Amino acid sequence: MKPQIRRYAWSFAVALAVTVLVGAVSGLPRCSAVGVLLAPGMLAAAIVFPEGIHSNWGSAYLVLAALMNGFLLAWPVLWLWRWIEHFRRRD
Repeated sequence: MKPQIRRYAWSFAVALAVTVLVGAVSGLPRCSAVGVLLAPGMLAAAIVFPEGIHSNWGSAYLVLAALMNGFLLAWPVLWLWRWIEHFRRRD
């Protein structure tokens, strides 16, 4: 069980890095459409902070949105990682 948790932790770290990268790219001119990739985390954080960034705890909303996006994105990253390992072992 411990190696699976370690793999998910690494996947979560990669997903957080991708979230920060997407957030930085979406701030560039003509790249705002990339911000759509942040929507799942923002919608999940809106459960706790319905007002979003305009609540009294706007920065807490952003942190929670980034963590939720990382949590949600970590599952496809973990799947991709296992898929790559599977094909590397098969050859």
